[in-house]
Amino acid sequence: MNCAEFQSLTAWPCRQVKGARGEDVTVLAPPVPFWDGAVIPAYVFDRGNQFEITDDGALLHHLTASGYSLGDKRRRRGLENAVSEWHVQLENDLVLYCHRDELAYGLQRFQGALFAAARWEYENAGKASDDLLMAEAEMYLLALNPKAVVRRNVSLRGISSETRSFPLSLDATLYDAVGTHPASSASMVKKLFDVRNVRENKDTQITIIVNDIDHERASHDSQMYSQLAHVERFSKLRSDARQVMRLN
Repeated sequence: MNCAEFQSLTAWPCRQVKGARGEDVTVLAPPVPFWDGAVIPAYVFDRGNQFEITDDGALLHHLTASGYSLGDKRRRRGLENAVSEWHVQLENDLVLYCHRDELAYGLQRFQGALFAAARWEYENAGKASDDLLMAEAEMYLLALNPKAVVRRNVSLRGISSETRSFPLSLDATLYDAVGTHPASSASMVKKLFDVRNVRENKDTQITIIVNDIDHERASHDSQMYSQLAHVERFSKLRSDARQVMRLN
């Protein structure tokens, strides 16, 4: 397969190179934001009746260079368990094999494993993983709405005359995501009030995806958002998308 054919499956940046044995290798750049800006590539090898998708050791190299000691078996096991939920193996390389007619699912699973690894990194560094939230939610939304018209960074004018940006639009619905930190919640309420108080935005479809790992706080925040937008729990979005990806 060439990059033009891959573009029918994913919008990830793509290039083709020659492998160590002279074989054609497709190199993709899944949009998974690791905390330091690193991009872990996906190398796709055509193995005849199946495809091999691998990072060629890039994930472990990145984590080691970032100061993580993976000699700790318990820590290493936590990472392996996180990526295995996506049917991806981690030894020296992150690797997945899929049948030729399941390449689209294979790419989704590989990206899901990268998100799991990025979240593991955030948590082990003691950093808030809210920065991952919208990027991961976008993966799930696109899996559930593969034929939707996609726009990014759509701006609306608020009553304050400030421009408010929404990171994703699918067809006629704008999406944003938010964690449960009080500052994040307050910022989202301010944004929604500002936008909704403009007459032209009254009927605009807006969905807010709430990280509900803290169920009590998420329930409280969702009640506030629901007066101004449709609200969806991140855990439900993830579960619904995993069914489409044939993971549940």
